[in-house]
Amino acid sequence: MLAIINDLHMGRNSGSGWAVLIDVAAALLGFVSISGMILLLSLIKRRNWGLAYMVTGTVASVAVYLFFVP
Repeated sequence: MLAIINDLHMGRNSGSGWAVLIDVAAALLGFVSISGMILLLSLIKRRNWGLAYMVTGTVASVAVYLFFVP
């Protein structure tokens, strides 16, 4: 089961429709991330806490990546 999920995640042996879906999902996630950062920077009262959460999340994501990826 894990191999099947990994193949779907990587887009292996899955046709062009799945590749387009992966690309569209990546573009939408990128758009949501960038628009969220723009909105966060425009909110003066929540900017400091929001930036602190953003940095904490980025550091945690990088740490998990470095810990689990050989």
